[in-house]
Amino acid sequence: RQCKELRGSAAGRLDFGALRQQQPLPDFMQKTRDVVQARLRAIHWPQPPLVVLMPVTRLWTHDVLAIGLHEWALAILQPLEHEGTIHLVDATDFFAADSDAGCRAFFDFYHQNAIGRERFTRWLLPQLKQTLYRGEAGRNMNAPAPPRMDSSP
Repeated sequence: RQCKELRGSAAGRLDFGALRQQQPLPDFMQKTRDVVQARLRAIHWPQPPLVVLMPVTRLWTHDVLAIGLHEWALAILQPLEHEGTIHLVDATDFFAADSDAGCRAFFDFYHQNAIGRERFTRWLLPQLKQTLYRGEAGRNMNAPAPPRMDSSP
């Protein structure tokens, strides 16, 4: 029901695709890109942080969000991924192939319901394993976790 109601209120969306073609970029886009990239580059962890673009319904990406917003997010994040500053998992379109464009996987427009969370988690965990541990050849990911430091002998 929410999906049907929302379609009617999506007029007048900002077009990031057209804005990205402007030279120079509009000031707010330059500032956004520069701040996001600077903050992610400022993280100095032993392993680069993992950024997951979470799934949204197709209605959200095609009818509600600003046009080209997903591509704009990727334009900010992919250079960081290529330079090794972050790991990026793009799951934005995870539910897009569903017959209802993902609407049944959410209990509102932001939060997945139990069925949506389970499907997404089943897909995401192997992605995380591959992304986070690809450089640790020989590590047995199925081995039991080491004992906690606070456990008694």
